[in-house]
Amino acid sequence: MEALICRNHGDPTIPPDSTNTSALTITTSHPIPKLTSPASVLVRIKATSVHFATYLQVLGQYQEKFPLPFVIGSEYSGVVVSVGQNVSKFKVGDGVCGYAGVGSFAQYIVDQETKLAMLQKALGATRAVDHLRAEFA
Repeated sequence: MEALICRNHGDPTIPPDSTNTSALTITTSHPIPKLTSPASVLVRIKATSVHFATYLQVLGQYQEKFPLPFVIGSEYSGVVVSVGQNVSKFKVGDGVCGYAGVGSFAQYIVDQETKLAMLQKALGATRAVDHLRAEFA
């Protein structure tokens, strides 16, 4: 799958892959994540956002330090692709939104059922991410 990876800490304003040492790289061969527990959900991401915390994560100045390399991004919305055997709130095809520490600048993400919310059809994927950004800002 495609993903935007922070391969080393550095200036996030330098375009990905513009130099051998740029902090960000785009990959088309990142593995699709697998369900991690019976309560996990695989989501195909439709929308995500970038904000100041993402900027700080790439710089290596965010309060939480994620091991390198990592897929950047936190808020996302998308469609459920697969669910663990104990998931009861969501089914394949449901629109959802969620907040993960990292991982949303990719085509897929796995999150726990308890960390997801049902996406209201009238809201839409992009507006759902905007709402999440406001909630966690």
